[in-house]
Amino acid sequence: MSVSANGSSVTGVWYLAESTTNLNLAEISDNTTNTFPINNTYGSHKSGTLVISSNVRQIANSSTSKSFKAGTTEFYYRFLGNTNWTKVPRSLEYNNAGLLGTGIASVFNDAPGGLSGLTLSNGDLSEDTWLSNIRAFDYLDFEANGAGIEYAIVVKDLTKTAGATSNPVIGWVIADDLHYPQCIPWQGTNASRSEASYEYYRSSESSDRINIESIPTSNLLFAETPYGEYVNQFYTDTARTTAYLTQSETSYINFRLKTNVLTPRWTKIGGQGVDLSWSAGFGSTDGVRLIYLDPTAGVNSVQTTLDINDTGGIYATSRIKTDN
Repeated sequence: MSVSANGSSVTGVWYLAESTTNLNLAEISDNTTNTFPINNTYGSHKSGTLVISSNVRQIANSSTSKSFKAGTTEFYYRFLGNTNWTKVPRSLEYNNAGLLGTGIASVFNDAPGGLSGLTLSNGDLSEDTWLSNIRAFDYLDFEANGAGIEYAIVVKDLTKTAGATSNPVIGWVIADDLHYPQCIPWQGTNASRSEASYEYYRSSESSDRINIESIPTSNLLFAETPYGEYVNQFYTDTARTTAYLTQSETSYINFRLKTNVLTPRWTKIGGQGVDLSWSAGFGSTDGVRLIYLDPTAGVNSVQTTLDINDTGGIYATSRIKTDN
Protein backbone atom coordinates (compact mmCIF):
# COMPACT_ATOMS: atom_id res chain seq x y z
CA MET A 1 0.00 0.00 0.00
CA SER A 2 1.17 3.58 -0.52
CA VAL A 3 0.30 7.22 0.16
CA SER A 4 1.49 10.20 -1.90
CA ALA A 5 -0.32 13.32 -0.57
CA ASN A 6 1.11 15.24 2.37
CA GLY A 7 -1.05 14.92 5.47
CA SER A 8 -2.79 11.82 4.15
CA SER A 9 -2.85 8.42 5.86
CA VAL A 10 -3.40 4.88 4.68
CA THR A 11 -4.40 1.67 6.47
CA GLY A 12 -3.95 -1.89 5.27
CA VAL A 13 -4.44 -5.46 6.47
CA TRP A 14 -2.16 -8.39 5.64
CA TYR A 15 -3.30 -11.90 6.45
CA LEU A 16 -1.91 -15.41 6.57
CA ALA A 17 -4.94 -17.67 6.07
CA GLU A 18 -5.89 -20.90 4.37
CA SER A 19 -8.43 -19.09 2.18
CA THR A 20 -10.33 -15.83 1.79
CA THR A 21 -13.51 -17.41 3.13
CA ASN A 22 -14.68 -15.86 6.43
CA LEU A 23 -11.66 -13.60 6.77
CA ASN A 24 -13.80 -11.27 8.90
CA LEU A 25 -11.25 -8.44 8.65
CA ALA A 26 -13.91 -5.81 9.40
CA GLU A 27 -13.76 -7.06 13.00
CA ILE A 28 -10.25 -5.63 13.41
CA SER A 29 -10.03 -2.78 10.89
CA ASP A 30 -12.34 0.00 9.70
CA ASN A 31 -10.60 -0.09 6.32
CA THR A 32 -10.83 -3.38 4.44
CA THR A 33 -10.13 -1.91 1.01
CA ASN A 34 -6.39 -2.52 1.24
CA THR A 35 -6.09 -6.22 2.10
CA PHE A 36 -3.25 -8.48 1.05
CA PRO A 37 -2.27 -12.14 1.57
CA ILE A 38 1.13 -12.22 3.26
CA ASN A 39 3.84 -13.20 0.77
CA ASN A 40 1.04 -13.42 -1.84
CA THR A 41 0.23 -16.93 -0.71
CA TYR A 42 -2.23 -18.84 1.47
CA GLY A 43 -1.71 -21.20 4.38
CA SER A 44 -1.41 -21.23 8.16
CA HIS A 45 1.26 -21.57 10.82
CA LYS A 46 1.65 -25.23 11.76
CA SER A 47 5.21 -25.62 13.06
CA GLY A 48 8.39 -23.75 13.89
CA THR A 49 8.79 -20.06 14.63
CA LEU A 50 7.32 -17.42 12.33
CA VAL A 51 8.91 -13.98 11.99
CA ILE A 52 6.72 -11.15 10.69
CA SER A 53 8.18 -7.83 9.63
CA SER A 54 6.27 -4.59 9.03
CA ASN A 55 8.22 -2.40 6.60
CA VAL A 56 8.10 1.16 5.29
CA ARG A 57 9.99 2.95 2.52
CA GLN A 58 9.79 6.59 1.48
CA ILE A 59 11.25 7.12 -1.96
CA ALA A 60 13.76 9.89 -2.68
CA ASN A 61 13.39 12.04 -5.79
CA SER A 62 16.76 13.92 -5.75
CA SER A 63 15.09 17.30 -5.18
CA THR A 64 12.79 17.30 -2.14
CA SER A 65 13.15 16.70 1.61
CA LYS A 66 10.65 14.22 2.95
CA SER A 67 9.17 12.64 6.09
CA PHE A 68 6.53 10.18 7.29
CA LYS A 69 4.96 9.07 10.54
CA ALA A 70 4.97 5.34 11.14
CA GLY A 71 1.62 3.63 11.40
CA THR A 72 0.56 1.43 14.28
CA THR A 73 1.08 -2.24 13.45
CA GLU A 74 -1.25 -4.56 15.36
CA PHE A 75 -1.01 -8.36 15.41
CA TYR A 76 -3.99 -10.73 15.59
CA TYR A 77 -4.37 -14.50 15.45
CA ARG A 78 -7.01 -17.23 15.41
CA PHE A 79 -7.01 -21.00 15.18
CA LEU A 80 -8.01 -22.47 11.83
CA GLY A 81 -11.77 -22.86 11.70
CA ASN A 82 -12.51 -19.91 13.99
CA THR A 83 -13.90 -16.68 12.58
CA ASN A 84 -13.03 -14.22 15.37
CA TRP A 85 -9.63 -12.57 15.78
CA THR A 86 -7.69 -12.09 19.04
CA LYS A 87 -4.84 -9.67 19.65
CA VAL A 88 -1.60 -11.53 20.18
CA PRO A 89 -0.65 -11.04 23.86
CA ARG A 90 2.85 -10.36 25.13
CA SER A 91 3.08 -13.92 26.49
CA LEU A 92 2.96 -15.33 22.94
CA GLU A 93 5.58 -13.02 21.43
CA TYR A 94 8.96 -14.74 21.13
CA ASN A 95 10.86 -11.87 22.79
CA ASN A 96 8.04 -10.89 25.19
CA ALA A 97 7.63 -7.55 23.40
CA GLY A 98 4.72 -5.41 24.56
CA LEU A 99 2.90 -4.75 27.81
CA LEU A 100 0.47 -6.98 29.68
CA GLY A 101 -3.09 -6.32 28.53
CA THR A 102 -2.24 -3.89 25.72
CA GLY A 103 -0.93 -6.15 22.96
CA ILE A 104 2.38 -6.04 21.15
CA ALA A 105 1.80 -3.24 18.61
CA SER A 106 4.71 -1.48 16.96
CA VAL A 107 5.98 1.20 17.06
CA PHE A 108 4.37 1.89 20.46
CA ASN A 109 6.45 -0.89 22.03
CA ASP A 110 9.65 -0.26 20.07
CA ALA A 111 12.72 1.96 20.27
CA PRO A 112 13.07 4.28 18.49
CA GLY A 113 9.33 4.85 18.82
CA GLY A 114 7.27 4.51 21.97
CA LEU A 115 3.86 5.86 22.91
CA SER A 116 4.41 9.13 21.03
CA GLY A 117 4.99 7.24 17.80
CA LEU A 118 7.84 7.69 15.33
CA THR A 119 8.33 10.32 12.61
CA LEU A 120 11.31 9.92 10.29
CA SER A 121 12.59 12.95 8.38
CA ASN A 122 15.20 12.76 5.66
CA GLY A 123 17.03 15.77 4.24
CA ASP A 124 19.24 13.68 1.94
CA LEU A 125 17.53 14.23 -1.39
CA SER A 126 18.99 11.11 -3.01
CA GLU A 127 18.50 8.55 -0.22
CA ASP A 128 15.32 6.61 0.56
CA THR A 129 14.09 6.33 4.15
CA TRP A 130 13.49 2.89 5.65
CA LEU A 131 11.79 1.40 8.71
CA SER A 132 11.39 -2.22 9.76
CA ASN A 133 9.73 -3.64 12.89
CA ILE A 134 9.83 -7.31 13.83
CA ARG A 135 7.68 -9.72 15.83
CA ALA A 136 8.02 -13.51 16.07
CA PHE A 137 5.78 -16.39 17.17
CA ASP A 138 6.66 -19.96 18.15
CA TYR A 139 3.92 -22.42 17.20
CA LEU A 140 4.37 -24.43 20.39
CA ASP A 141 3.67 -21.40 22.60
CA PHE A 142 0.07 -21.26 21.33
CA GLU A 143 -0.73 -24.81 22.49
CA ALA A 144 -2.72 -25.25 19.29
CA ASN A 145 -2.71 -29.07 19.48
CA GLY A 146 -1.96 -29.45 15.79
CA ALA A 147 -4.41 -26.80 14.54
CA GLY A 148 -3.19 -24.24 12.03
CA ILE A 149 -2.81 -20.67 13.24
CA GLU A 150 -3.93 -17.80 11.00
CA TYR A 151 -2.70 -14.21 11.42
CA ALA A 152 -3.93 -10.76 10.49
CA ILE A 153 -1.59 -7.76 10.63
CA VAL A 154 -3.18 -4.29 10.62
CA VAL A 155 -0.96 -1.35 9.68
CA LYS A 156 -3.03 1.65 10.73
CA ASP A 157 -2.60 5.30 9.72
CA LEU A 158 0.75 5.25 7.95
CA THR A 159 1.03 8.99 7.25
CA LYS A 160 3.05 11.04 4.79
CA THR A 161 4.03 14.31 6.48
CA ALA A 162 6.31 15.99 3.92
CA GLY A 163 7.61 15.64 0.38
CA ALA A 164 6.52 15.86 -3.23
CA THR A 165 4.10 13.46 -4.87
CA SER A 166 7.21 11.73 -6.19
CA ASN A 167 8.15 10.89 -2.56
CA PRO A 168 5.44 8.28 -1.85
CA VAL A 169 5.42 6.29 1.39
CA ILE A 170 5.07 2.54 0.85
CA GLY A 171 4.18 -0.04 3.50
CA TRP A 172 4.19 -3.83 3.33
CA VAL A 173 4.35 -6.93 5.55
CA ILE A 174 6.19 -10.21 4.99
CA ALA A 175 6.56 -13.46 6.94
CA ASP A 176 9.39 -15.99 7.08
CA ASP A 177 10.96 -18.79 9.10
CA LEU A 178 12.74 -17.05 11.99
CA HIS A 179 15.49 -19.61 12.35
CA TYR A 180 16.27 -20.13 8.66
CA PRO A 181 14.95 -16.99 6.88
CA GLN A 182 14.91 -16.73 3.12
CA CYS A 183 13.86 -13.08 2.81
CA ILE A 184 15.38 -10.53 5.20
CA PRO A 185 14.38 -6.93 4.39
CA TRP A 186 17.49 -4.77 4.51
CA GLN A 187 16.91 -1.37 2.93
CA GLY A 188 15.73 -2.67 -0.41
CA THR A 189 17.83 -5.81 -0.51
CA ASN A 190 17.45 -9.36 0.76
CA ALA A 191 20.09 -9.94 3.44
CA SER A 192 19.66 -13.71 3.65
CA ARG A 193 22.73 -15.76 2.88
CA SER A 194 23.49 -19.26 1.69
CA GLU A 195 25.97 -19.95 4.50
CA ALA A 196 24.70 -22.02 7.42
CA SER A 197 25.28 -19.41 10.11
CA TYR A 198 25.25 -15.73 10.91
CA GLU A 199 28.19 -14.37 12.87
CA TYR A 200 27.93 -12.30 16.04
CA TYR A 201 30.42 -10.55 18.29
CA ARG A 202 29.94 -10.73 22.07
CA SER A 203 31.16 -8.94 25.16
CA SER A 204 32.49 -10.51 28.32
CA GLU A 205 29.90 -12.22 30.49
CA SER A 206 28.13 -10.39 33.31
CA SER A 207 25.55 -10.91 36.04
CA ASP A 208 23.71 -7.76 34.88
CA ARG A 209 20.57 -8.35 32.80
CA ILE A 210 21.40 -5.25 30.76
CA ASN A 211 25.05 -5.86 29.96
CA ILE A 212 26.57 -2.79 28.29
CA GLU A 213 30.16 -4.04 28.23
CA SER A 214 32.14 -3.24 25.08
CA ILE A 215 31.90 -5.81 22.28
CA PRO A 216 35.30 -6.80 20.87
CA THR A 217 35.57 -8.48 17.49
CA SER A 218 37.72 -11.22 19.01
CA ASN A 219 34.77 -13.00 20.65
CA LEU A 220 32.83 -14.67 17.85
CA LEU A 221 29.59 -16.66 18.08
CA PHE A 222 27.22 -18.17 15.51
CA ALA A 223 23.43 -18.37 15.17
CA GLU A 224 20.89 -19.46 12.57
CA THR A 225 19.13 -16.07 12.33
CA PRO A 226 20.27 -12.48 11.70
CA TYR A 227 17.50 -11.08 13.94
CA GLY A 228 19.66 -10.56 17.00
CA GLU A 229 16.86 -9.96 19.49
CA TYR A 230 15.40 -13.36 18.55
CA VAL A 231 18.52 -15.51 18.81
CA ASN A 232 17.51 -18.38 21.09
CA GLN A 233 20.90 -20.09 21.21
CA PHE A 234 24.46 -19.29 20.20
CA TYR A 235 27.15 -21.71 19.08
CA THR A 236 30.93 -21.55 19.03
CA ASP A 237 31.34 -23.08 15.55
CA THR A 238 29.91 -22.26 12.12
CA ALA A 239 28.25 -25.69 11.82
CA ARG A 240 26.41 -24.95 15.09
CA THR A 241 27.27 -28.24 16.75
CA THR A 242 28.76 -26.86 19.98
CA ALA A 243 26.44 -24.70 22.11
CA TYR A 244 27.85 -21.59 23.72
CA LEU A 245 27.54 -21.98 27.50
CA THR A 246 27.88 -19.22 30.08
CA GLN A 247 28.72 -19.42 33.75
CA SER A 248 25.68 -19.68 36.00
CA GLU A 249 26.71 -16.54 37.94
CA THR A 250 27.46 -14.51 34.80
CA SER A 251 24.89 -15.51 32.20
CA TYR A 252 24.41 -12.21 30.32
CA ILE A 253 26.29 -10.98 27.26
CA ASN A 254 26.12 -7.89 25.07
CA PHE A 255 26.19 -8.90 21.40
CA ARG A 256 25.80 -7.60 17.86
CA LEU A 257 25.50 -9.04 14.38
CA LYS A 258 28.64 -8.97 12.24
CA THR A 259 27.41 -6.72 9.42
CA ASN A 260 30.50 -6.03 7.33
CA VAL A 261 28.80 -7.68 4.33
CA LEU A 262 25.42 -6.07 5.06
CA THR A 263 25.31 -2.47 3.86
CA PRO A 264 24.28 0.26 4.23
CA ARG A 265 24.12 0.35 8.01
CA TRP A 266 21.02 1.08 10.01
CA THR A 267 21.06 4.53 11.60
CA LYS A 268 19.98 6.56 14.59
CA ILE A 269 17.21 9.17 14.27
CA GLY A 270 19.80 11.77 13.29
CA GLY A 271 21.16 9.67 10.45
CA GLN A 272 24.40 8.49 12.06
CA GLY A 273 25.26 4.90 11.28
CA VAL A 274 24.88 2.48 14.17
CA ASP A 275 25.45 -1.18 14.99
CA LEU A 276 22.36 -2.68 16.62
CA SER A 277 23.19 -4.59 19.79
CA TRP A 278 21.34 -6.51 22.50
CA SER A 279 21.88 -7.97 25.95
CA ALA A 280 20.47 -11.36 26.90
CA GLY A 281 21.19 -14.23 29.23
CA PHE A 282 22.00 -17.77 28.05
CA GLY A 283 21.96 -20.98 30.06
CA SER A 284 25.06 -22.47 31.63
CA THR A 285 23.96 -26.07 30.95
CA ASP A 286 21.98 -25.92 27.68
CA GLY A 287 22.88 -22.51 26.22
CA VAL A 288 19.22 -21.58 25.66
CA ARG A 289 18.19 -17.96 26.10
CA LEU A 290 16.86 -17.05 29.53
CA ILE A 291 13.27 -15.84 29.85
CA TYR A 292 12.63 -12.57 31.68
CA LEU A 293 9.98 -13.50 34.20
CA ASP A 294 8.27 -10.16 34.96
CA PRO A 295 4.61 -10.85 34.07
CA THR A 296 3.80 -7.28 32.98
CA ALA A 297 6.69 -5.92 30.91
CA GLY A 298 10.25 -6.58 29.82
CA VAL A 299 11.85 -8.24 26.81
CA ASN A 300 14.14 -11.25 26.95
CA SER A 301 16.77 -9.57 24.72
CA VAL A 302 17.22 -5.89 25.60
CA GLN A 303 18.42 -3.45 22.97
CA THR A 304 21.73 -1.82 23.98
CA THR A 305 22.30 0.12 20.77
CA LEU A 306 24.11 3.43 21.26
CA ASP A 307 21.75 6.21 22.48
CA ILE A 308 18.70 3.94 22.87
CA ASN A 309 19.00 3.99 26.68
CA ASP A 310 16.34 1.35 27.38
CA THR A 311 17.23 1.23 31.06
CA GLY A 312 14.03 -0.67 31.88
CA GLY A 313 14.60 -3.30 29.22
CA ILE A 314 11.03 -3.11 27.87
CA TYR A 315 11.28 -2.16 24.19
CA ALA A 316 11.46 -4.13 20.96
CA THR A 317 13.76 -2.87 18.18
CA SER A 318 12.99 -0.45 15.34
CA ARG A 319 15.41 -0.72 12.43
CA ILE A 320 15.65 2.66 10.70
CA LYS A 321 17.67 4.27 7.90
CA THR A 322 17.46 8.01 7.49
CA ASP A 323 19.76 10.95 6.73
CA ASN A 324 18.92 14.31 8.28
